[in-house]
Amino acid sequence: MNAMALVSVSILSVDFTQLGKKMRAIDRAKPDWWHMDVMDGHYVPNLSFGPPIIKTLRPLTQTPFEAHLMVSNPEKLLTEYVNAGCQRIIFHPETTKSPHQLIQKIHSLGAQAGICINNRTPIRFAYPHLNHVEMVLVMSVEAGFGGQKFNPQALQKTRELVKECIKQQASPLIAMDGGINPQNGAQALAVGVQLLIAGQSITGAANPGLALKSLKKL
Repeated sequence: MNAMALVSVSILSVDFTQLGKKMRAIDRAKPDWWHMDVMDGHYVPNLSFGPPIIKTLRPLTQTPFEAHLMVSNPEKLLTEYVNAGCQRIIFHPETTKSPHQLIQKIHSLGAQAGICINNRTPIRFAYPHLNHVEMVLVMSVEAGFGGQKFNPQALQKTRELVKECIKQQASPLIAMDGGINPQNGAQALAVGVQLLIAGQSITGAANPGLALKSLKKL
């Protein structure tokens, strides 16, 4: 286990009228990534934001951005998100006809590729891609909604993922997202998660910087 946990901060639950101010304040506590939850109202029922918002946020920080594309046909959008300033693109394998070609396209644009396994999606959907992606994201809630409670089933899925990575001699970064707080974050790290993606527990805290540091110290 790392001496310090890696933490990516989701902006999904932030009041957008305060977003720039909030990001600057949290950025002083040094998150490892900023997480952009992109929803299209099709693959998931909600809408969030797109490349124009991300592009306006990019000058506020040097911390890298990752875009979690909860969208249908993500291959049509890759260039826009990379050009907006995202260094990692995360997608769901069931949203595209050829995940392998999508991974290749992401890499050709100079970005890291991540594959996301939704709460109801079997973890085996990630297995063909373990040696081709930089990240596997295990959802501990159903994608598309902020503020959900952590589903402990994600811990068992992560155990299975770690075993498969060892079997394939693959070493993608293992991340978890959904209702993450210090209590379940510690449980996630114990089963092999390396990057915690947290939103409300940081951005909604009275002292967001301190909340971030608390997660990083797990």
